[in-house]
This record gives sequence, C-alpha cells and structure tokens, in this order.
Amino acid sequence: MLRRALLLVTLALLAPACGASDDEGVKPLSTRNGTSSSSSSSGGSDDDDDSVLPELDAGSPDTGSGPSEQASNFRGILSATPTVPFGGVAPHCSYDVTMRNVEMELVITPSGSVISGSAKNDMVERLVGTCMYAPLGSKPQTFALAQVNGPDLTFRGSGGPRTELRATLTKTGASWEAAVTWERLDQTADLKWVVKSKLTLGPR
Repeated sequence: MLRRALLLVTLALLAPACGASDDEGVKPLSTRNGTSSSSSSSGGSDDDDDSVLPELDAGSPDTGSGPSEQASNFRGILSATPTVPFGGVAPHCSYDVTMRNVEMELVITPSGSVISGSAKNDMVERLVGTCMYAPLGSKPQTFALAQVNGPDLTFRGSGGPRTELRATLTKTGASWEAAVTWERLDQTADLKWVVKSKLTLGPR
C-alpha cells in the first residue's frame, strides 16, 4: 500500500514536467515568411520584419530610342556666281558684284536634319563706267550657320560689307542642291544688292 502511494506521488510530480517539455517541443509556425511565433516575441512584430525585406525591382522602361543617326559631311564649291549690277541712280555710281571662290560645308543626317554648317566666299565689287567713288574691290567673307527651319538655312556673316547668306536645300540622289542668296544689309535702295545662285553639295 505504501509502495503504491509512493508511485502515485512520483507520477504526480513528473506529469507537469512532461507537459512543459511537450509544449516547448511543438512550436506553432507563423504563416508568414516561415518563421516561428517565438521569433515574433523576441525580435518584434511581423510588420517590422516586412520593412527590411528588399522590394522587387520592376525594371526600367525601355525607351526604344536606339542609336542616334550618323550624320555625314557635304561640301559644295562654285567658282563664281552670276554678276549683279546695282547703283546707278543719281547721284550714285553704277557698280556690279560677284561672289567668287564660294565654298559651303554642311553636316546632315540621313533624315535630312542639318546639324552644323559654314560657308565662305570673296565678294568682288567693281565700278561700271567712271565715277569719283571707288568700288569696294575684293572682300573675303565667312559665314556660320545661325538658324535652321526645315530645308531653309540662315547664315550669319563676318567681314564687310555686312551680308546675310540664306540657302534652301533640295535632296538630289546622294547629294544636296542649295539655292543660295546673298543679301547686303548695310545699304538701301539701289545700293542694296541681292545675289542668287545654285550650289551642289556632295558627300565627302
């Protein structure tokens, strides 16, 4: 009888210890990120864990711009333009003007966009008949591209007399044809000359 009583006491003492062991051995798993609930109690809430997770990179959109167009150099030369008379209205003397040694260079893309350009020539002014006022003679002029409006180009000149150069481009096969105009800006009326010509620019 005493032995049975001791056995019952022993079993009663061992029961809580076994129950605690079973509770610790089976830990419920969290449904998020595969972590146990014990990690939440020791290291913070699930929301804290989410804040340090790396976000997926959705990637940058493809602009589809592709490589830029490859521009080419075009060059045209002209020995002389037609000669244009001007002046002659009293009391002005009569003169004529010719553009000689004309050179124009343009950088153009395959689609026809002009990237840059320059030109140069010698303006040659002569006296017609006799007069006390001498002509300007030969004056070198240089021009830099200042404005592009589709096929229409405007160049700003340096060197006298003050002149504006304009050109309108037309594609002709592998080359470009330029309808070119020189206009004197520092004179009016009959002393203001305008010279027109055409120039073919081929690939270099």
